[in-house]
Amino acid sequence: FRSWCPEILREGFGVGLVLGFNRLAGRRFEVQWASEVGPSARWSRLEVEENDPRARSGDSRAKLPLPDGPTRFYRVSVAGE
Repeated sequence: FRSWCPEILREGFGVGLVLGFNRLAGRRFEVQWASEVGPSARWSRLEVEENDPRARSGDSRAKLPLPDGPTRFYRVSVAGE
C-alpha cells in the first residue's frame, strides 16, 4: 500500500512552483486555490492541464503560477471510486 501524498516543488529561481501528485485509477482530481483557509474559504478551479478529466493514472505535475497579489493556498480535490 502506497499512501497518497501530494508535494510542492520549486521550479527554478523565481519561476514558480510545481504541485506533484499521483493520479489513482477511477478517481477525478481537481487542483484548486483559495486566498484564505477556513470555513469561509472560496475554492476555485485552477486552470491547469492536470484538471482534464481524461488525464491518465500516474504521476502528475501541475505548474502553479506565482501569486501577483495576496497569498494563495492550493489543494487537490479527489472524487470518485
